[in-house]
Amino acid sequence: MSADEMRQMHLKLDKVRASKHYKPLQADEIANMLKKAKIKIKAFIFTKDFINHLLFLTLLLIFAYPIDNTNCFHYTQFIRSQFSPQLSTVDKLEQIYVWVKDSFLPLIHNDIQPTFLPESWSKIIGLPRMRQVRAKGTKKKCFHPHSFVNNFVISKSHCLHKYGWDIPDKSNYAGTWTKVTNQTFSKNASGYNGFIYQESKTIWTYYSYGHLHTYGPTGYTFYFFPEEGRANSTTRLDALQQSNWLDEKTWAVIVELTTFNPDVDLFCTISVIFEMSHLGIIKPRAALGPDVSAAAREAGSGLVAPPPVAAGGGAGPGSLKMDAPKAAQPTGGFTCQLCDLTAPYTYYGQKPPNTRSIVLLEECYVMKDPFTPDKDKFLILGSHCSLCNRSVCVGTECSLFYSKRFCLPCVNENIKAFPLEIQEDIDKRKPQQKSFRCKKTDTRT
Repeated sequence: MSADEMRQMHLKLDKVRASKHYKPLQADEIANMLKKAKIKIKAFIFTKDFINHLLFLTLLLIFAYPIDNTNCFHYTQFIRSQFSPQLSTVDKLEQIYVWVKDSFLPLIHNDIQPTFLPESWSKIIGLPRMRQVRAKGTKKKCFHPHSFVNNFVISKSHCLHKYGWDIPDKSNYAGTWTKVTNQTFSKNASGYNGFIYQESKTIWTYYSYGHLHTYGPTGYTFYFFPEEGRANSTTRLDALQQSNWLDEKTWAVIVELTTFNPDVDLFCTISVIFEMSHLGIIKPRAALGPDVSAAAREAGSGLVAPPPVAAGGGAGPGSLKMDAPKAAQPTGGFTCQLCDLTAPYTYYGQKPPNTRSIVLLEECYVMKDPFTPDKDKFLILGSHCSLCNRSVCVGTECSLFYSKRFCLPCVNENIKAFPLEIQEDIDKRKPQQKSFRCKKTDTRT
């Protein structure tokens, strides 16, 4: 290395030694470095705690808001969207008929799938009905009809009957509110034009909550029949309107029905309440009550398909397809205490073995179907009466199913506690019961 090169190297070294990197740190620089280190530590702790809290909230939401609540919310929104259109436009009694014809009847009369709501798998349980709660035809103390106070200040609101203060009407009428009749029910509910007051004689009491008052399950009932077609309901509604079924004595009109959706296993009680205010203005309200079926809560299942045998009010033994074939051996013998039907059963309960999508609506005796070689079908033999606890088969001559199993002797003893359609069904069965008993006596003699 030459002298010039050595000189240039020394000059570079002097410049480097004179730079900031070779000088000791100042006090403010040390303070800034410590501050930045503390900020990094705090940022790491904050990020870690935020992620931990996020995970904790996620687990909390998973346990606090299960899928049942989500299904209830979406199902309620769907049902509300179907029954709410044009509901806010009803402010007079005459407009109730318009809403029922234009909005309600298209929902319960489905030509493609009768007894199902349109564009859904929501099945209508039982018969939809419209009932009226009204005041008794007593005279109200009003001001003189030609006085200034009555015409411009008090007017009609003072003369209207008030719910909870005046006497409710409970009489039966023959097609008009001026003709009282002693008839309590009709064998042909779809063709009877009278006004029958239906009382609540069952142990299942519920209430309808409106904007102004709370109403019980009683009232003058008008049933709809989804399987008979929309034209029949329209004709009957026109006749009801012509007979002035709604007038100034009407307190409330409640349109109600119950649906069941097997896809989400939800029942939904739907009540559309039209209340008459003190000023003569109608206040409508749609009240929905979704509820998971009791069978699903017991089984913990997300999808439950109700069997057809329990929905028909006491149909005969029917075959149901099970999920997995399995050879079943008899575990005991079932005997009906009314008709002496005897058969071996393989299971007793609500959820037969090896089934995931079927939960029966009652605890019943089940046997393998002996009339088919398929191992994945079974028959429902019978159950116990919920009142007297006797063993009865599901034949129409021995029992019926209405939320619970009832033997026909108990039904006949408490016939007035059942709805009108059940009473009519029992009246139709009486000739069959008599002939059935006659055949039994003939065979004994």
